[in-house]
Amino acid sequence: MGIDRSKVMINIDRYGNTTAATIPLCLSEYWRDGRLKEGQNLVLASFVQAIPGGGAHPVVPEGLQGDWKSMRGLAYMFPGQGSQYVGMGKDIAHAFDPARRIFERADEVLGFRLSTVCFEGPEDELRQTRNTQPAIFLHSMALASVLRGAKATMAAGHSLGEYSALVYAGAISFEDGLRLVRLRGELMQQAGVELPGTMAAIVGLDPAVLEDVCKNAETDGVVRPANFNSPARS
Repeated sequence: MGIDRSKVMINIDRYGNTTAATIPLCLSEYWRDGRLKEGQNLVLASFVQAIPGGGAHPVVPEGLQGDWKSMRGLAYMFPGQGSQYVGMGKDIAHAFDPARRIFERADEVLGFRLSTVCFEGPEDELRQTRNTQPAIFLHSMALASVLRGAKATMAAGHSLGEYSALVYAGAISFEDGLRLVRLRGELMQQAGVELPGTMAAIVGLDPAVLEDVCKNAETDGVVRPANFNSPARS
């Protein structure tokens, strides 16, 4: 879509993880580097839910619903796993031809009707990681096609949302992005079956203290810090 690829923020490259906590770090870095400037309007448009009532406007903070198409600094932030829900994309696919065509193309590329899983579920099927990840990616791309009149100057993504940002920026094709997130989901689901485990977010605990806590807990198995999002969040 002609977006400047230098303005696509990939937080895994810069900070070693893909959590939402690194998004403000990316924005801070862009501010320091001068790629975000005082006086620019920066809107983070949510792609978590479908457009209410089939309208063509993104969900934006109250007070910013004015002439959003002409804003100088429109940014799209694409979601990661966890934002899925049964019925996702059904309304926009029925209301907008570009969105419908994207869902149809995804079904062709994958060889099964992912659109049906998105629109109708069942929820247990949608929540399987191998389906969840391509479903969220597909929903994001469908919404982006509807908002094509409001071209963003910056794109970012949380976790698998990075793939959505790359496709939006034209760095990779929609088809390649879809295949990648489907494979990513399959591999992560397989890993979870072969090596079952769990994860918790720890807020407000010093990293050194957390390391000690994990070591003391390893009598019951492997317990390690997976990543450090910030000095106060692991």
